[in-house]
Amino acid sequence: MGIDSIIPLNDLAEGDIPLSPIVTQKGVLSTSFRHFRERFGIYNNGAAPQYFKNEHLHFKDGTYPELMADMFSSHMAYQVAGGHVVLAGKYIGLIEIYDDQSQTFRTILCPEGSLTVDFDKEKSQDKGVLMKNSHTERKYLQVVTSEDRIYALYSGKQKGSSSSSDYSYSNRVFVLDLKGEPVEILELESDTPSIAVDSADLHLYAIHNRPEPTLVRYDLQ
Repeated sequence: MGIDSIIPLNDLAEGDIPLSPIVTQKGVLSTSFRHFRERFGIYNNGAAPQYFKNEHLHFKDGTYPELMADMFSSHMAYQVAGGHVVLAGKYIGLIEIYDDQSQTFRTILCPEGSLTVDFDKEKSQDKGVLMKNSHTERKYLQVVTSEDRIYALYSGKQKGSSSSSDYSYSNRVFVLDLKGEPVEILELESDTPSIAVDSADLHLYAIHNRPEPTLVRYDLQ
């Protein structure tokens, strides 16, 4: 496989490391490993990246940037039909919806969420990253979109639950419309680490242990 194009890393903001890129007609969308004020960026070959902030979020100066970037890290989805970018917080239960101009459209706190994170503050300040403790909660595990819906797999479990992997699995999917209004909460047969949605035939897919790993299809109609 040959290289088609290259985005020089020296064009990125200082310390920026793109994560989980999504290819769109706008360019390559990605969240950042090191930045938290800049919620995501658009990277195009031969052009300086564009970074976008959430006008609803205001941060104090003097905070630990790597720690804050970890705390406000998010999963990302791109809704092709309307050009919406959707972020779902891993440790802070926020859904952020951006319109087709990448402007903040809506910021929603999840039904069980808060803007606080329980973590080991002393170790985190020493190492400069989020050091979890037994009470650290995972919020959203993944977010995907269809033509008119947002599907966010939500955990709400603590790291110190019955097993250390439990908080990275869930069977609850929060469904919102593209305006951020709640539609329903889906409860899957059992916990899963991730989901996928097929807009064409209105099905949701998840991997369950039954007891062997099995791909299960749910009808969304």
